[in-house]
Amino acid sequence: MPQVGNVVIFKKEITQELIDGFAALIEDFNPMHTKENFPGKEEIKKKLNIGRPIAHGMLCASLVSGPLWRLGGNGAIFGRLEKVRFIKPVQVGDTVTTRLEVLDIKNSKLQIGVRYTNQQGENVIEPTEVTLFVF
Repeated sequence: MPQVGNVVIFKKEITQELIDGFAALIEDFNPMHTKENFPGKEEIKKKLNIGRPIAHGMLCASLVSGPLWRLGGNGAIFGRLEKVRFIKPVQVGDTVTTRLEVLDIKNSKLQIGVRYTNQQGENVIEPTEVTLFVF
C-alpha cells in the first residue's frame, strides 16, 4: 500500500508517431497536431510560440495513467482527475515529466498531487490532483 509522501516520476518524449497514433485513436486530425506545414500555420505559430506540431492536450494529461498503476498496483482504480488546464503547448521533441506524490490517504482513497513539466521544468498542465482508489 502506498504511503503519504511516496513519489512516482514518469518521463516520455513526445514523437510525431505518438501524436499520430493518438490522433487515430480519438479521430482528431487537426493539422496543428499532425502536419509540419498547413494553411494558417504562421499565424498560429506566432500566437502559441511554436515551431513544430503540438501534442493533443489529452495525450499529455493521459501520461498520468501508467504512473498511477505503478503507485497503486493491480488493485488501483482511477477515480478522478481535477481541473485539467493546458498552459503551455507540448511540441514534437519535448519530453514531458509527470510527477505524482501521495498527499493524503483515507481508507483506500488516495489524494495524489500531479505535476506535468517539460524538459525546461516549465509546467505544461496546471498542477492538479487525482483521486485513486486502491483495493
